[in-house]
Amino acid sequence: MQNCPKCKVSVVGNKKCCPLCQNKLSGKGDFETESYPKISNSKYIDDFLLKIISFVAIVSITISISINFLIESSSMWSLFVVAAILSGWITAIVGISYRKKLLQNITNQLFLLTLLAVGWDYFTGWRGWSIDYVIPCSCTASLISMFALALVLKFPTTQYIFYLVISCVYGIVPIIFYKLDLLNVILPSIICTASSIISISAIVIFEGKNIMTIVHRKFHI
Repeated sequence: MQNCPKCKVSVVGNKKCCPLCQNKLSGKGDFETESYPKISNSKYIDDFLLKIISFVAIVSITISISINFLIESSSMWSLFVVAAILSGWITAIVGISYRKKLLQNITNQLFLLTLLAVGWDYFTGWRGWSIDYVIPCSCTASLISMFALALVLKFPTTQYIFYLVISCVYGIVPIIFYKLDLLNVILPSIICTASSIISISAIVIFEGKNIMTIVHRKFHI
């Protein structure tokens, strides 16, 4: 039987870490004493969707490039179409892969969307729309989405607070752009930064103990 040296409890079955503190267990596991049977998680639907999306993306890219050559256009506009399709494909792949982990999916999509927006802005001549609108609006939308999901689905605090803190910290980034005088439009960044500061202040004041619990669990400190 396995034992947790920190919690001083015995754990039946064959586990990698303690279900209470997530620390490494000592002793030898026993498959025969598992409390619950292991159920294989079928990924057929996810794999099928990924294959369909990938196939549609390849077909769309091939058709756009073919049309570009057939009409003998002087500009390679198909490259923009290809970049747009690839951006959509990457976003869809991430969304499907994490569709059962809503909060993590929102966080991943936040970073992905803003990164793609900055890339598009940079390679199309840099007009600043990515940092003026996309980053602050995406951060604000992610905060609202997480609060709404936590409220409607009644998530326990420890389940959503980690991703909420990440979004709040990322939401303060626009103030850096403001300090560097990179913004053309200030209002979205001000709203985003203010919302993030208010949210993270509320989290620290009212959920400080839960934050420390999550830090101990995730980083084993």
